Amino acid sequence: MIFYTLVILLLTLLYAMAIASFQPWDLAIGAAISTGLLLLCRPQIPTDQGQTTPPLYRRALHFPLFIAAVWLDILIDTWRVVLMVLSFQPPRQPDFVEIAIDERSETGSAIDGFVNTVSPGSYLVEIDQKRGIILFHVVDADDPQSVREAYQRKYQQRQRSVFP
Repeated sequence: MIFYTLVILLLTLLYAMAIASFQPWDLAIGAAISTGLLLLCRPQIPTDQGQTTPPLYRRALHFPLFIAAVWLDILIDTWRVVLMVLSFQPPRQPDFVEIAIDERSETGSAIDGFVNTVSPGSYLVEIDQKRGIILFHVVDADDPQSVREAYQRKYQQRQRSVFP
């Protein structure tokens, strides 16, 4: 119930910002539209049944560290790709690498795919829940096992406490 209330509040806030008015009447209209959208889209909202999610306050505390780590990865990987493009450090072997989903939720898998794609050097190809893998194309996959270990380590140390 708290989740749906938060969604309605966020959609209402988004509506108010879009029309640039926080008048009570506009907020009421936004809440009505948000509630209607939520009821209409409720069957499409994924629920991760059986997943234990950390409390919201703990996730909020870890979120700035997660964002900082993502930015650091973007900077480091951008530098690596620049070196590859300028032929100072050519890629040894571009290839596809499968990462096990393990305990990731559907949301966690999607966030993991986005985070690793936004950083240059890898690209999300597919998330296959049936096979339990996330498939990436990696620019430098000379040692696929070390790539897998690095992605799992990033998930365990940074993302799991925010988006399990």
